[in-house]
Amino acid sequence: MGIKYQNLIYHNGIAVRNILAKNAPEAYKKCFELLFDENIGLHERILAFQANVAELYQSLGNELHHHHDERTIATFLSFKYPDRYPLYKDSFYSAYCKKLRVKSAPKNKKYEHYIQLLKDFIINVIEKDEELLAIKSDFLTTECYHDANHLIFAQDILYQAFRAMDKVEMLEDEQDGIQDKIADIKMEQPLNQILYGPPGTGKTYNTINKAVSIANPSFDLSLDRRIIKAEYQRLVKSGQIVFTTFHQSMSYEDFVEGIKPVLDSDNNEGKISYTIDDGIFKSICHQASLKEVYKDNSIDWENKDYFKLSLGGVSRPDVHEYCLDNNVIALGYGGENDLSGLCKISNWNEFKNKFSEQNPEEFNESTYSAQATFTFLRIKKGDVVVISRGNKIVDAVGIVDGDYYFDDNLSIDYKHFRKVKWLSTRMNYNPDFFLDINISQMTIYEFYKHNVKINAFKELFSTTKSIEPSLKPHILIIDEINRGNVSAIFGELITLIEESKRAGKEEVLEVILPYSKKKFSVPSNLYIIGTMNTADRSVEALDTALRRRFVFEEMLPKPDLEELDYEVCGYKASAILKRINLRIEKLVDRDHCIGHAYFIGKNEETIIDSFYKNIIPLLQEYFFGDYGKIGLVLGSGFVQPMDSKDDIFASFDYDYREDLASRMIYQIIDYRTYDENGEGFKAALDLLMR
Repeated sequence: MGIKYQNLIYHNGIAVRNILAKNAPEAYKKCFELLFDENIGLHERILAFQANVAELYQSLGNELHHHHDERTIATFLSFKYPDRYPLYKDSFYSAYCKKLRVKSAPKNKKYEHYIQLLKDFIINVIEKDEELLAIKSDFLTTECYHDANHLIFAQDILYQAFRAMDKVEMLEDEQDGIQDKIADIKMEQPLNQILYGPPGTGKTYNTINKAVSIANPSFDLSLDRRIIKAEYQRLVKSGQIVFTTFHQSMSYEDFVEGIKPVLDSDNNEGKISYTIDDGIFKSICHQASLKEVYKDNSIDWENKDYFKLSLGGVSRPDVHEYCLDNNVIALGYGGENDLSGLCKISNWNEFKNKFSEQNPEEFNESTYSAQATFTFLRIKKGDVVVISRGNKIVDAVGIVDGDYYFDDNLSIDYKHFRKVKWLSTRMNYNPDFFLDINISQMTIYEFYKHNVKINAFKELFSTTKSIEPSLKPHILIIDEINRGNVSAIFGELITLIEESKRAGKEEVLEVILPYSKKKFSVPSNLYIIGTMNTADRSVEALDTALRRRFVFEEMLPKPDLEELDYEVCGYKASAILKRINLRIEKLVDRDHCIGHAYFIGKNEETIIDSFYKNIIPLLQEYFFGDYGKIGLVLGSGFVQPMDSKDDIFASFDYDYREDLASRMIYQIIDYRTYDENGEGFKAALDLLMR
């Protein structure tokens, strides 16, 4: 008999479980064999199970989170060993800890802690109450699970007690308390920050950690790096994190808004038009801004048909805005006449013939007009329409709730309409959030169901019937922020990114954007994380206005990291890094030190490549090809003078000939080419460490 998991495992977890069971049953089974191995500690099993499931899920081409959290794992364990493992919900565990005034455990240790708390309750309360045990015994029939260890009984008592006292709200599927989470994040992370330091110190590496911790505060950053990267990619796909890199060609038009050419076409007969296109910064500001989302858990997303529709295209923003404001979808094709007589024709060939007879001029100009109209008329009430703005933005989602009607007395020149109930408008979402394929420029077409991320629609629009704002933190990562002309790229918006000038603050500022002529402000839930390489440009050289508005966090080499506690040819990797950087600081400054990343995960074989592919090229750049200074850093084992005759120049009279002839020439000794046993490299390290 099938088990109904709805209240035990999140629907995302069920979806991932089904995918793995269908596409990799044997490998998935091995994951469970480890989870059910009672010879291994519970915490170790949970971590290993999650890591194995994540790797398996990614091997099938999935980049989203595997959703096998403690709640899901607890369900698996409790059905396998009901006498040892209880069911688990994080909200209940947290409330119970609060009631007992005990500190809750960190992620992936909570379930183990909850089991112990439950056992304490059984020993100290249930097993001492004979009357209570008698009531339980009388209640259970022979068909019931006996529950000899009282695990289920204890949970039921506590759950009912908390409900009666109204101390805990068991609504985990809601995003309750998100305002408090954002407040906590703000206390820990500044809105605008720049990580700066020499190459290889983990600046970009740490932006991923920071972005994930801001976007998903409950995520455990102690997990395997692959799991962290998968969560990062999930957040990127959802639009919560956007990554960009500044460069010399980056402009205000790329970052904020600008006039761009677009092909607004439904077939090969389209023309190029020019429209005001949102840049990276303006797009994420729109997505981060508060939006009204209508939530309705009565919608059966599994049994809907999904259609893409463009309301006027990028060249007709007046049509787009009219439809969003008046709860309708409209079609520009269809001619000047009422199409009600064609609504009941279901055969495509018959429809095409009738349409061409009724609208010969439009049909001859574009045969696609018949296809677009046929699709528009056959959309059923209850179907889902995904409204695009261009082919890179989903701007609205709605449910069609009216039949076709004709109206030629409106302020826009479109005449064919359907009523729609908007679930959200002016969303500015990345299509990847809802779809597994790119959006086409065609005006209207139906999506294949397998290309629709149905769970994304469920998560965003289905809970209780209410209207509530989306306040999720959004993060813009700007790599190499010092490589662009920051003043030109940000323009007048450099003032608006200050925390006190953000939307919702007492001193909020708005500007009129130069191209769209619309008011614009920066939302208070947008975080900007920049990185800059101090070997390229020091902090002091940055634009003063930028420096005032960002918090700077220096990322220095960390030779004392545990990952550098290994030996290379008899020397600690940490000691080698310290010695090199001490010499660089003497010759240049600490902004040009060597980062610890070049030593992490190396051994006596791979460290050689790190020297010749990373460390030596950096030193050549730092010292502008002055090999004498490189030799002062690395020693004579890596840099040696070349033998040369006293006078190698051609016969020619020149005043400084003797000085140039006596000039020393150096060469880098490359031990990768002939040092098969590594003795030469080891001898060079001996000289370096003297």
